[in-house]
Amino acid sequence: MLLLSGILVGMMFGIATYMFNSIWASIAIHFCWNVSQFILITDHKIDDQPFQYVLGTDNMLITGGEFGFESSLISILGYSVVILILLVIHKKKNNESKFE
Repeated sequence: MLLLSGILVGMMFGIATYMFNSIWASIAIHFCWNVSQFILITDHKIDDQPFQYVLGTDNMLITGGEFGFESSLISILGYSVVILILLVIHKKKNNESKFE
């Protein structure tokens, strides 16, 4: 799951950079991810994290295992959704430019 999440994150950042011809698109996506991590989702309590949600399971598909929530099935689905949104936007932009 760690390998799959790493590949999808790389694709997501690469597609965003390619589409907008700037690394700032990837920086914006990464910033949104960091803001969403304001509330840490984990499978165990961490003492120095003020805002956290402790999952009541140790299922690797939900928790991401030892690596953390970034490699969970939920995050993998999120990366896939962002990739699909970027590809749909790219396709619409290409279709609009053909008719101009």
